[in-house]
Amino acid sequence: MVDPVSADFSVRMQLIVDVLAQTLDRAVLFDDEELTPITHSRQLGELDDVRVHSVLQRETRAEVKAALFEFGIGSADSALWIPAFPQYNLMPRLCVPVRSASERFGYLWIIVPDGSLSEHGRQLAERAGADLRDVLDRRNAALRAEESAQQGLLMRLIAAEEPGQAAAVVAELQTRAMAEPHDVVQVFRFRPGAAAKVDPVDRSLALRLRLAA
Repeated sequence: MVDPVSADFSVRMQLIVDVLAQTLDRAVLFDDEELTPITHSRQLGELDDVRVHSVLQRETRAEVKAALFEFGIGSADSALWIPAFPQYNLMPRLCVPVRSASERFGYLWIIVPDGSLSEHGRQLAERAGADLRDVLDRRNAALRAEESAQQGLLMRLIAAEEPGQAAAVVAELQTRAMAEPHDVVQVFRFRPGAAAKVDPVDRSLALRLRLAA
């Protein structure tokens, strides 16, 4: 099941990356903090082995990752130029760290084979990085709010004493795409009296066996 919250923000991130790539006529890639691709533009201009591997394999090779972090991308607060790494067939590129005051979301890359980008182009890249940061900040806030609401619903379901109360909660779960109409929702509750006499490990094992039955 696709998370509608994440899907909506993914579309916004893709739009930011695509607009930047079209404006600069350069290939653009947005990685997470572990250099795993989140999204990328269509192929514009020259590409290198690092870009091709990243897009096709959904990862950055370990030796390339180590070289980039050793160069200092992990501690960078603003855009920095990455020189060519001939040993990895990596072309020069601009790296724009995407981070908030408390969290690093990832890195925006603009491949620049000739090693030059106008000041205006750099400003556009930095603006795109800031836009991605804002989108991800809002996404995380929305996900936290959704998770809190989901936990509240589950607590209401557990606490429901009447079938009608449980049915109302299940209906709301379906509205939030947490359950489908044909799903069977089961709630297991341990009796307080019995729980006090049973080892927690045994109690957990008993629950798992009941769920697997």
